[in-house]
Amino acid sequence: MKRFLLILAALSVSLISLFGNPTGSLQERLGAHIEYLASHDLAGRLAGSEGGKRAAEYVADAFAAVGIVPFRAEGYFHPFNDGSLRNVVGCLEGESSDTYV
Repeated sequence: MKRFLLILAALSVSLISLFGNPTGSLQERLGAHIEYLASHDLAGRLAGSEGGKRAAEYVADAFAAVGIVPFRAEGYFHPFNDGSLRNVVGCLEGESSDTYV
């Protein structure tokens, strides 16, 4: 589960960096996101922990900043495990109305 969340965060950060209004090189932008998400301030980002919640808020804010819309009408957060945990889920609409990335 931890590996999946790390991969999801890395993919999210990559999408944000590619589609955002960039300043600096891609390497610098990715580095800044990774530096924050891996910082001691987030205390390991354990699912359900305060650090994990702050990391999720960071990713959701970054999605919003670059125009990635929430996948669900309720927002970016998709609860699971009886609602005690959540994923951050956004979408980019495809060219047809039934295609999403």
